[in-house]
Amino acid sequence: TGKSLKVGIRPEKFNLHDPGDSVSGNVLTGGKITDISFTGVSTQYLVEMPWKQELVVFEQNDGGAPDLVKGDPVTLTWEPKFTFALDAAADGSSK
Repeated sequence: TGKSLKVGIRPEKFNLHDPGDSVSGNVLTGGKITDISFTGVSTQYLVEMPWKQELVVFEQNDGGAPDLVKGDPVTLTWEPKFTFALDAAADGSSK
């Protein structure tokens, strides 16, 4: 009731989908790939969301992820069990 809650999802727990895919669960729409980095066993994607924040997503290089290029629109999903609460008093920056 009037209080905010900060939550986190580890980057490897997100799944990337083409915007036209039928998806369920926790869904964030309107993302756009801004950078892609191959890191060996996984690929790191930077995804800009409509509120102008970039999210980091890691996908295993096992052939299951869609073929994405910089500028592609994406939808992100994750299973609810991978959502965790963060300390609202901490802002995440180092001082």
